[in-house]
Amino acid sequence: MVARHYTFRVKNRLHSLDATAIDLCASLSPWATFRRTKYAVKVYGVFNHRRYRLAWAHSTEGTGHESRAVPDVPLLPSSIVAVERSDNDDRQY
Repeated sequence: MVARHYTFRVKNRLHSLDATAIDLCASLSPWATFRRTKYAVKVYGVFNHRRYRLAWAHSTEGTGHESRAVPDVPLLPSSIVAVERSDNDDRQY
């Protein structure tokens, strides 16, 4: 069986929101508490799929949840944002 090639087209702007924690040295960054013995910063990023580049980035202490960054993301009306299921927090909306 031959696989068919399908194209995925969206008329609206498509973005992906994700975050990652970056470990830091405890002696150099005591302000960045993540867990009891770990220190980290969390970097949030929005990827623009139309231009294939990072459209927005923000960093906070490592303890924040990804859903906290959603209201700060500058998006144009009618944009579509893809997030992981774990990033959804209905209590904030």
